[in-house]
Amino acid sequence: MSQQQKRSWHYNPRACVSAKQGSGNNWANGYCNYGTTMEDNIVDAVRVISDQITSVSTVLVLMSSAGGTGSGLGCKITEIVKEVIPGAVVINQVVLPFAHGEVAVQSYNLLLTLSSLYQNSDSIILSHNDQYQTLARRLLPARSRDSVSFSEINSLISAHMAGLLLPSSILSSEEGEEGEKVTSELIELDQVVEHLVPHPDNKLLTCR
Repeated sequence: MSQQQKRSWHYNPRACVSAKQGSGNNWANGYCNYGTTMEDNIVDAVRVISDQITSVSTVLVLMSSAGGTGSGLGCKITEIVKEVIPGAVVINQVVLPFAHGEVAVQSYNLLLTLSSLYQNSDSIILSHNDQYQTLARRLLPARSRDSVSFSEINSLISAHMAGLLLPSSILSSEEGEEGEKVTSELIELDQVVEHLVPHPDNKLLTCR
């Protein structure tokens, strides 16, 4: 193994929870069945990460909403995070299904997802598959709609999310005895949410 491979970033295996079963596009199956079955493992994984950090201010949950696992289990994970780290701001980034449909019950899964997240999440960032597919076609004019891959759509979503998640700061200036002094103050992600979500009922956000 090369030195570069040894230094490459990777998830802590103790903080990873995986299974080969699916939820059959059923929100209730993902939430009630797999969520309950895997709850102890998820709690342990969250604590592995939180115990390594002095203070956890924000947790970002990435999830889909068309199928049963991303939507149902994603909602259960959000509840678990709020219980294990009660002081943290929880942000859910939810990918909305295509309007023409990926699965027959996607509208029900999405409705149940938003209903659950409204009770447990501090802010919900919506990413529309249709909008990003249109953007991908615009950036790649030689491609047809069917040839735009999920990888390309995910890359565009990641680029937009990076603008929100990357560290940022506010510059301010004040007059002193030695002239104008410019200072920089780092903005935490929970502070961004505080300004974007002034009321608990207004927590739906989009990245542009």
